[in-house]
Amino acid sequence: MNIAVYSYIVWFIYTYAISIIFSYFLALAMYRIFFDLKPHSLFLRAFKWDMLANEYFFSLVLVNLFSAMIAFVILWYGYITSHNNFLWFNIITSYITNTNLQHFINQQLPYLVQTTGLMYLQFVAPATGLSVAVAIFRSLFYKKFGNFYVDFLNSVLLLAAAVFVITILYDFFGVAFGFPFSNLQGIKDAPLSIYNTITLLGNNGGSYITEGIAEGALMPNSITAFLDIVVLNLLPFSLIFLIGKITKNIKLSISIFLVVLIFYFAFNLILLENLYPLFNKSMPAALGDYASLSLFYSSIATNTGASVFILKLLSPIQLAVFIILMQGDALPGSVGTGFISLIFIIIITIFFTALMSGRMPKLFGYKLEHKEIEYAVLGYIFHFALVLTAIPIAIFALRMFNFSPGYGFTKLLWEIVSASVNNGSDFYGATGNINSLNILTGILMLLGRYVPIYFMIKISDSLASKEISFTKTDLRIDSVYFSLSLVFFIFLLVIISILPLLALGPLSIG
Repeated sequence: MNIAVYSYIVWFIYTYAISIIFSYFLALAMYRIFFDLKPHSLFLRAFKWDMLANEYFFSLVLVNLFSAMIAFVILWYGYITSHNNFLWFNIITSYITNTNLQHFINQQLPYLVQTTGLMYLQFVAPATGLSVAVAIFRSLFYKKFGNFYVDFLNSVLLLAAAVFVITILYDFFGVAFGFPFSNLQGIKDAPLSIYNTITLLGNNGGSYITEGIAEGALMPNSITAFLDIVVLNLLPFSLIFLIGKITKNIKLSISIFLVVLIFYFAFNLILLENLYPLFNKSMPAALGDYASLSLFYSSIATNTGASVFILKLLSPIQLAVFIILMQGDALPGSVGTGFISLIFIIIITIFFTALMSGRMPKLFGYKLEHKEIEYAVLGYIFHFALVLTAIPIAIFALRMFNFSPGYGFTKLLWEIVSASVNNGSDFYGATGNINSLNILTGILMLLGRYVPIYFMIKISDSLASKEISFTKTDLRIDSVYFSLSLVFFIFLLVIISILPLLALGPLSIG
């Protein structure tokens, strides 16, 4: 084992240990806010009634639609009037779905658009995902969904408080609050530290600067790279701890973390052993090869998709690993569809594992029947179906691009998978600002966001109508055996679905 692997292990231990510690305390705060506190203010008392499942989902869509309209007005009068194409549709759908796929040059967006319209959506999107997660937990363990407006407001306030604290840390370690853009439309300063914080904390991924989160102004030293990884992991890890807190079973959280760590070690050892010679020489001064890969892995694994380096620097094997990681969408996933995908695959694993061992498939004491299994399977394979449907459409609509097997097809595959699972990383960047691609990826992002949420809410509603019962023969999901089963089924489902496409893409690059 060479020095790079040893350094990588040390880096991993420090970053993940700190991430887990802070995520645990954030989970305690979430439990206190969403499950312990009674509404005190007049506003919260006015909206404290409990909603039904369909009412909760409809309220979610309504708030997101209203937020998108506000951002559209800002974007249209601030930028799009001079860029008359479907870029506005792509930008709005990208930011409201927590994807942040960017078919534009960031610095060309006016200061007002970035700091109001887009930053506003970067709070709305993760607050929506967090509200859904809370509603799922509440329905399963308290037999009620609660009220979306209350959950959404609490989520925004929690994010704002976390952003305030983390921004102070970024400022302390050298990420300037302002950055000179005097040659672009008279902009003197940009709120880099606060923008960077909500980008990473909310698993959004969009940067104020086109070069991404590893640009010198955003990453002046290795400490800020370390902090980036911790912030990326905060919300996904805290949701895993929140499950253990609500169920009073910390072993359940540990079993899920075990799955995340197994994939982390396996994938990253493959990534380290397949570096291009020029990879390290092309990294920002604050990063080496292992730190760069670790940061980008965390960005993809948390479904953030924040840019760290040029994707052309990745070897074919590395490209394949990251596409598999994106398509898996649950390792640990994001605060949005990633967390929901994790629940889907847990249900699928429970069903097959119970079937093989002759036990009753149960989730948290609820008997899993055909309705819940069908919703879980449909929800998990929905992203695969989107990818398989969108690729031939894209090839037909974008005939001017080269999609021959190899690098050309890889770029298209990455774009489609990234949009479908709401990841947001891409090869094309501003060159992807084409009407047909803007429309196609916009539709993929909307479907990939709201359809799985609907399936998950229906599962929770169905389970909440049942009685909870535990027996000694129930399949335990807080065991090492179940963790290994979960690893197997995640890998199996993803490989079966994506391997033929990988053979046409990165695995065929010479």
